[in-house]
Amino acid sequence: MFVLTELSWVRKALAVAGALGVHAATASTLLGCGGAEDVSIGEESGALNMTRCFGSGTRCSASPGTEDVAPSSFTACTELAPGTLHEEFRRDLHADLCTGLECGLTLERLSVAPDGSAWVLGRLQRGYDDVTLVVSHFSVDGERIGHAEVVSTRIPSTSLDAELSVDDRGHAYVMRYSNYVPNADSDFEEAVWLHEYDSSAQPASAPVAFRGAAWTYVQAGSNGTVAVAGNAEDNAEQGFIAILDRAGSLRWNQTNVPIVGAARGRGVMGLSLLADDRTTLLADRQRWDDGSITLGLSRFGPDGNPVWDRSLTSGYEPAYPAALGSDSAGNVTTWALLSRTLHAVSSRTALSQLESFDSEGQLRWAMRFETHNWQSGAFAVEPASGRIFVQTDRILEITSDGGRCRAYEVGSTFTTAIALGKRADLYTLTGGTLTRYLGVSPE
Repeated sequence: MFVLTELSWVRKALAVAGALGVHAATASTLLGCGGAEDVSIGEESGALNMTRCFGSGTRCSASPGTEDVAPSSFTACTELAPGTLHEEFRRDLHADLCTGLECGLTLERLSVAPDGSAWVLGRLQRGYDDVTLVVSHFSVDGERIGHAEVVSTRIPSTSLDAELSVDDRGHAYVMRYSNYVPNADSDFEEAVWLHEYDSSAQPASAPVAFRGAAWTYVQAGSNGTVAVAGNAEDNAEQGFIAILDRAGSLRWNQTNVPIVGAARGRGVMGLSLLADDRTTLLADRQRWDDGSITLGLSRFGPDGNPVWDRSLTSGYEPAYPAALGSDSAGNVTTWALLSRTLHAVSSRTALSQLESFDSEGQLRWAMRFETHNWQSGAFAVEPASGRIFVQTDRILEITSDGGRCRAYEVGSTFTTAIALGKRADLYTLTGGTLTRYLGVSPE
């Protein structure tokens, strides 16, 4: 059972463990764009638009007449034959949970257990002011194993933002942020709450409040550890990251991770936890020379000490999602949307960028492509192979080295989450529907 004593986070009971410096942008060799204005793969018409480089010669610029953005090294995939997704089941959770006209379900988070079953997290809205955070567990055959209503509110201004992770036992961890806490002290109106559910979606322990934290991420490990990371209270320009064991003991924490406060950016944007308890944190950073916001990537060792730190995409759009994923070799890949005002794209599309780093923090490759969805980042990394799956107008499979790509047609361009099962089964969330596709085998 996961039992935590209440911890007062960030600038209260936990001591500052040491500074983590923000270093310069990653240096990398500039790859040639070739002679074309728009380098892409696939048909001559550029059907996939995988890489979006402007200019010619030896430099890839953000757009005509603008300076390069870091990193300035881009790769173009060799297109593999288009793939086919074989649908195993499609489960309409909206139909399961909504019986009235004034009822809607939006699924936002997806995580797969070691046995290949899937957990989903979403928000159920019954009428204008009745919102419930719900979590459900489904077998590989699409049968419901368990379902729980995490928390409900009838206050329209209340935020119910949450993250989801599953450990090696198939237990789900829901970390939710709320800006209103019933029956709390008068000076305590926001908190992050951690809920644990067993495989039947029954509470494994009482939920625990983390005071002084907001916008928090959670990752459950394979060796009995749980990592949490998030923003400090009061929009402070610092974040925290910590690892706990299942008994509730705090193994280590860093409480002065540099980020941009939530008032200026979203702060912490992603968290990954490897089998040896190495962790990686993705967060907004501020460039002090001109005040712009970039993405930063920080790797911590099993003892919590900083290992390396990188500055990533500049000119990205901090008001929209970014994502982080890692493989079993310790490589890490980030996904982020680039600012429309700085990077010219058509009004119906967004420009996004992938950046992949090895376990030592060296840039492996970067890639740009267009996507039709500004609202979510459907992105996943398969731990064993390092393959990357990302949603554009199709689902793209990219090999770990960034050298080969495959496109899969899907029924909707508004997929909100992607996850891989143990047999390389592909799960997607679209609106209120969970779909599982038969194994996507490596080339």
